[in-house]
Amino acid sequence: MGDSHLYSRFLSGEMSSSWMNSGKTRYMKDMLGVRHIQCVLLAGALLVNHVQQGNIGISAVAMTNQDHKTDQGFIRPLVYSQLVRWMPPDELMLIGPVVLSSVYLGNAIILMMGGYLSTGQGGWPSIFYFSGNIGFIWCLAYIGLGSQSPNSCFYISVYERRYIEQSLPFAIRTTYRDYIPWKAIFTCLPVYVLMITQAANNYASQSFIKIIPMFYQHSLGLDVKLVGLVMGLPFLVGCFVVYTTYFVMKFLIKRKQLNHSEAHHIFNGIGQFGAFYFFMYCAFASNYYLSFSFHCIGMLLGSFQFNGFYMNYIDLSPNYVGLVAGFVVGCAHITSILGPFISFTLYKYHEEDSDSPQSALRAKEAIYFFIAMFFLWSGIMWELLGSTKVQPFNDIRENEDVKEKHFHESEVIKI
Repeated sequence: MGDSHLYSRFLSGEMSSSWMNSGKTRYMKDMLGVRHIQCVLLAGALLVNHVQQGNIGISAVAMTNQDHKTDQGFIRPLVYSQLVRWMPPDELMLIGPVVLSSVYLGNAIILMMGGYLSTGQGGWPSIFYFSGNIGFIWCLAYIGLGSQSPNSCFYISVYERRYIEQSLPFAIRTTYRDYIPWKAIFTCLPVYVLMITQAANNYASQSFIKIIPMFYQHSLGLDVKLVGLVMGLPFLVGCFVVYTTYFVMKFLIKRKQLNHSEAHHIFNGIGQFGAFYFFMYCAFASNYYLSFSFHCIGMLLGSFQFNGFYMNYIDLSPNYVGLVAGFVVGCAHITSILGPFISFTLYKYHEEDSDSPQSALRAKEAIYFFIAMFFLWSGIMWELLGSTKVQPFNDIRENEDVKEKHFHESEVIKI
């Protein structure tokens, strides 16, 4: 049986009641272990990445800086490729969204802390020192505790290593690739649908952390501390929404009322169409406080996407998830540049004609209208043309003559 079929059977729940629930395996499944330490480290990588990315937004409020930067797209592929090597499929589909939601947590921390840091003795440069030091601390933690795979980890128990590796297809456990199906990846429709969906979220998120804080600070007359607090709070609450849905999904899947594929479609629909609905209200609300309330609700519903398309990278190709994520995230980052550029252009229009209330409303209407429409069209495309099935190019054994001599014998479990 090919790896793609084996992995899809895990995700659909067909193999959840066999050896995964037997004896010591079930005991190890219910215990916290080194694999969860790796998840915390990977979540920390995303957190640090978005703390360093989000410092531009809150510092722009503090120093009126027009320089808008974005991250180069290296962290996400690393996180995806490490998650599939460390977490058994049934655990990964539940804990994966929790790890990925650290992008929200990182944004919340830097927005909420940045306002206080910028008004302290260090001024706005302290925001960058803070984010840089967090990154340094994470590097030390990963050097000491991080590991590429269970086989290369020096402090994992034999039982946990076997539990992890016995649950994974052979191709995922291996780190060597003799052949990469470039043509199949570049001609795969679900990959491009995923790219469009990711691009829409990049457009919105970059506007939320780089432009929207300046807009509300100007329109509502808030000081920088309060701006950071109110703009970071929706991100923080969004994380707790993801943590709550973890237990809801675990309950539903355990009772076989929902499988992972159905969950991804349902939660992604709630996230994208819910965000579209409330961001459209943000556009046309004449009261800024009411508009901000809709903004918060839209972001909370948008967090459901962590259980939706954010996990679609693993759905499509667990064997090549790092490569697919690198290609998709890298191309989708074009909207990370366009989002702040378009929104900032609208914001400057409002700033230059600040005596006219109508100009402010038109600017807000245009900013949120663009964001809402991106969510609508990407949501429609993903629900209609996207796929949660493992793609044919994932099956390495059908495309490549995998030779075990390429690997150390310790990497192969002998039962």
